[in-house]
Amino acid sequence: MHKILCLGVLLVSLLAAADNHREAEIFFKEYLAEISRLQKSMNVTPEGWPEAGKKIAAAVALDPGRWLYAHCDQFHRVCGIYAKGLSQPERASLYRRFLADARQFKKTFPVIPDRRFRSVFDNPHFQIAPFSTHRLTARLSAEERQEMIAIFADFRTMVLAEEAERTSAISDRFQNQQEVFLYLNAVTTPLAFVVDNRTAFQASHAAEKDLLRRYANSPGLFCQYYNHKDRFPMVMEKRHDDFEATFALLKQLLDDQELPDLLRKIKQKEYDARRLELLALREYVHSDLTAEALLQILIGYFRALETCIGGEITTRNAFHYTGSLEDACQWILGKVAPKADFDRLAEQAIARCRDNPPEAVSDLEFLVALGKQRSQNNAAVYQALGEIRSRAAGLRQLKNHLLLRGNPTDIAYQDVADDLYHFGTQESLATIAALFPDFAIAFYPFPHFAAAEAAYHALGSCGNQDGIFLLDMSRLFHFSLADRTYSERARLSDDFPTRRRLLYDDAGYCLAIATEAIGIYDIGQNSWTLIRDLSGDDITGAAMVGDRLYYLHGASSSDSHVALHSCDRQGNRRKMHFSTRRDGGVPELPGITVGSTSDLVKYGRDKLVFTFGVKRGQAGICEFDTAAETLRWRWKMRLRPFYNMLQKMPDGRILGSAFHSQYFILEDDQPELFLTAAEPGNPSVRQTRYHVAIHDGEVLPGLLTTADILISPRRQLYVNLKDPAATPPLWLPRGSNVFPLGATGFAIPTPVGVYTFEGRK
Repeated sequence: MHKILCLGVLLVSLLAAADNHREAEIFFKEYLAEISRLQKSMNVTPEGWPEAGKKIAAAVALDPGRWLYAHCDQFHRVCGIYAKGLSQPERASLYRRFLADARQFKKTFPVIPDRRFRSVFDNPHFQIAPFSTHRLTARLSAEERQEMIAIFADFRTMVLAEEAERTSAISDRFQNQQEVFLYLNAVTTPLAFVVDNRTAFQASHAAEKDLLRRYANSPGLFCQYYNHKDRFPMVMEKRHDDFEATFALLKQLLDDQELPDLLRKIKQKEYDARRLELLALREYVHSDLTAEALLQILIGYFRALETCIGGEITTRNAFHYTGSLEDACQWILGKVAPKADFDRLAEQAIARCRDNPPEAVSDLEFLVALGKQRSQNNAAVYQALGEIRSRAAGLRQLKNHLLLRGNPTDIAYQDVADDLYHFGTQESLATIAALFPDFAIAFYPFPHFAAAEAAYHALGSCGNQDGIFLLDMSRLFHFSLADRTYSERARLSDDFPTRRRLLYDDAGYCLAIATEAIGIYDIGQNSWTLIRDLSGDDITGAAMVGDRLYYLHGASSSDSHVALHSCDRQGNRRKMHFSTRRDGGVPELPGITVGSTSDLVKYGRDKLVFTFGVKRGQAGICEFDTAAETLRWRWKMRLRPFYNMLQKMPDGRILGSAFHSQYFILEDDQPELFLTAAEPGNPSVRQTRYHVAIHDGEVLPGLLTTADILISPRRQLYVNLKDPAATPPLWLPRGSNVFPLGATGFAIPTPVGVYTFEGRK
């Protein structure tokens, strides 16, 4: 009898625990939906934030063993530091509470299976960054700042411990640019926290020296030297420091001969330039610290720099070589000569470097300088439209398919091009026409809001060769590519989630896809059907086949569960076709429980294909036959473990992302490595039919024409893959989609309206 009673108690406990798990999961899903609606901008704690926190707190109370709930709960609380009217003692209290929470979290959950949550300082569910505190600390008193420095010293210790494993895993290889950035991020991220100057100087000096030690004998050294703003000797604080003690430390660090010796050993001009910069700073800290002394040092530095780089230093490009020199010198001048200005002294030094007056500014210098001015003056590009037109012949040549490598010219081109297209005025359109005479470019502004309001609208777009559908919050518009007019269509429900994608389906629908809902817009009937209460997993793709909607669950992360569901057009008759969450996983994908998926693309009459990337295992294209309800690996190939994309082009070819920055084409039932979009010489890149050397390899979503012209508005890339050198110069606006227009034209929606591009030849 006693055994039966014990079994009964155990059964009741198990049932109660199961109920708690289910209830906690309901609270968590409601919480995610609520913060998705609340978060509208970075680093703002919106109204309703504390109330939303009660739901995640309830989930933790019901299921304290779920690390995901605990992670979100502590992160949600610390985001409250941006709440309006919060005092400094209250902020300090929130940070201390987070520190205690984080320490306990690491003890309770020493191993986190999802790498996105392995740092307590980052949570992918939040747009708010609660540790970017410069805006909050700018007006603190010296005592208040010291309190924050002490708190963030504990944070820094925790970050360094988190990064230790990742750093040790990559620090011995350093074979390509990506590993450089990973390592630099690991050793410099803590310096972005609130920090005293002495810690910043010493830690960043050590980080740079450590990097150079590892690289001095590396045959795979990446040639460009990145003078990152968190690197030595970045001054983090200009007011509340012990200047004499900190200055003494700076002199001591600069007298360390190992750093310039390492820079010299690498024998590359970018590193030689960095060595000259440090030597100039060393000379200044050992001078009498007057403005005149700095002027003479800058004259010598710029002359030596011109010999080093084999080019001229001008006021337009000097800032590339004076980043940390300016930081430290301006900090010193602020203490000993407050009226002196580093930039003015640098201009005087450049003028005195040569006997002859400087030559006229080149088109390249003009573009780079304009890009820099734009960051300080929102009207800089508009004010320069006349000069842009006068320089049109030279400027248009500064952008081609080889100039997307993240250098200052490319950054300036992208930002200036964005402004040109966003003005939408007669003068800006005349400037665009003067720049690109090979194209007829027309602009059709959105009729329902002014250009000045563009930043407040989140536009989704989809369409085909006939027209573009544009979803602005709940209002749906159609732009006809035949007569170039807008018409408003049926309105989407106001309570539909605003974080969604808009996809066109060739069965005659537009699909608005959110995490927990899908809206089906029937183009012929001009009506919406909303399907709610879907799984909380991310939906990577959806498609209509017959009278059923198929939607694929997964994510861009390689640690996501994958499932395919379907329902009828009213959201009824729901069915799960496969799921890696099932016991035993998916028989057709043996041994696979998580991975990353792409969009869901129709292939033939009844089949759907998607790519499935697995971190360490099988990968390739899966095919689901909707008629036979069968799943199989269709083609196995090497894919990147995350951020897979698959897109059908107007001519029926399917373009998808393969490993690294490579893309495959699926044509005539046979996949082929088609394109490499990466810097040349990368050891991870294999031979493909075409190669475009760009810094950032993501070119989808985009448009590949029948003549193999690739148009990627996200990368502002327009290139004839068959003959890149013959590509006519064209600057593109940044956008999320591009649509075919006739045989050779295309259209790109921007925040202010639709632009159409048609070749004149």
